[in-house]
Amino acid sequence: MDEDELFNPDYVEVDRVIDMKTSTDAAAGEETTLYLVKWRSLQYDECTWELAQDIDTEKIEAFLRVKDLPPENERKVRNVWCSFSVLLHVIEQFCTVLVLEEEEESALGRGLLCGSSSPFLGSQRG
Repeated sequence: MDEDELFNPDYVEVDRVIDMKTSTDAAAGEETTLYLVKWRSLQYDECTWELAQDIDTEKIEAFLRVKDLPPENERKVRNVWCSFSVLLHVIEQFCTVLVLEEEEESALGRGLLCGSSSPFLGSQRG
């Protein structure tokens, strides 16, 4: 098998940044920031610490937006029941559409069996 066949480009694509830490480089004495990267198509136990310059800035910015959530006591509380009732309404509407489509398909089948070209025109046996 050729080495190129074994290479999967998904293994080098950043899926998301999941953590960050700062450490001091012993040789240079400089503080560096490292980001824990979850790679696409790899499991979480295969995450690696990477320098910012090796990661797409959009992935780092997305992580920072989530990381800097306000403290729990300062977060806005949403009305969960309101959201739940909206979800129930959407599900109810979807189920109604499914039932209507099923009834139309059934009527279409009956209309064709009776010789009608349209179930809405009624039976047109001749």
